Amino acid sequence: MADRSDYDVVILGAGLAGLSLAVRLADLPQIRTLVLEPRTHSPRDRTWCSWRLLDHPFAPAVSASWQSWEVMRRDAAGRPVAASQTSAECPYDMIPSDRLWDVALSRLDRAPQVELRMGCRALGMAERTDGVTVTTEAGPIEAGLVFDSRPPPPGPPGDFVQRFLGQEVVTEAPVFDPSRATLMDFDVPQHPGVVHFLYVLPTSPTEALVEDTWLAPAHVPLPDHRAAIREYLGARFGVTAFTPRFEEEGAIPMSPGLRAPEAAGRVIPIGTAGGAVKPSSGYAFLAIQRMADELAAGIAAGRRPTPFRVRSRTASWMDEVFLSALLRAPEIAPHLFVSLFARCRPEPLIRFLNDVGSPTDIARVIAAMPKWPMIDAAFRTPPPLFGR
Repeated sequence: MADRSDYDVVILGAGLAGLSLAVRLADLPQIRTLVLEPRTHSPRDRTWCSWRLLDHPFAPAVSASWQSWEVMRRDAAGRPVAASQTSAECPYDMIPSDRLWDVALSRLDRAPQVELRMGCRALGMAERTDGVTVTTEAGPIEAGLVFDSRPPPPGPPGDFVQRFLGQEVVTEAPVFDPSRATLMDFDVPQHPGVVHFLYVLPTSPTEALVEDTWLAPAHVPLPDHRAAIREYLGARFGVTAFTPRFEEEGAIPMSPGLRAPEAAGRVIPIGTAGGAVKPSSGYAFLAIQRMADELAAGIAAGRRPTPFRVRSRTASWMDEVFLSALLRAPEIAPHLFVSLFARCRPEPLIRFLNDVGSPTDIARVIAAMPKWPMIDAAFRTPPPLFGR
């Protein structure tokens, strides 16, 4: 690291990616680390969900888990169709952001070489061969390396964005089954050019996190999200009154263009900007943990970190094919997802959805997909040089 730097590492943003890397660097007493976060406090503003495929430092923040889940739709005759899976090996975990913050801050408080500076925004950067000058509202900071976890600019017009609003609801009567999560229920009003579903993560017979989710290019008004949740709870569970205890909303880009650069200088994007979000599903939690592990290991070994390739070129191409099929015909989404979960064993599918699938896993997922929409999209999507 450069001697002239105030810090060896500066991390821009204390979201999931920034905190994940900072927690790893807390184990490196020789690395002076600064985390800059423009917010002045750490509210609960989102919920992270992921299958438990690898060990990570935020396991104590898990608030609920499910070993069984389902994906649902209605067929052309109006009959319900559900694909259910169970895996004791890979439970589905829920991590509220405030609990994640508590775990992260507890670890950072025990690392004097790591500083978290709240209420401080990075305004610009000037990269040199021997370091980076970060301009902040409080003045310039010299860094050996900068990891930038700030959200990237919007993708091209017309790309799918996963737009969601979730409410943690409390009902008077016991209506939920806390042993089973609903990952996608397409039995809701569909609209031209978009994919619409709800998911339900029940934590007790009277409590659940219910999320209204749209894959859509355009903004979805928040009142429309809330109305969809209210109508869904009434239609599926017979709930006429409930209390929203917590609400979160956000937008996750689902664009194949969000890839980490092949090379980098001293400013390295991480998180969404580093390509962590899987374009075809929106999952990012485990990819961010793998990214943080790899980058911290490189720093510990004295290597100049390079952008972490989250997924192979083959997996990226498959994401492009999948999204191409959905963009051309969003109405196939209910059949496509239910078929995938019905015909593929849970563990290979989970590994594939988190970009750690083996060639055998990938083959099983391909075999489970509806053929003609994928074949048509594959012909329209130039394949890459296969491999990493």
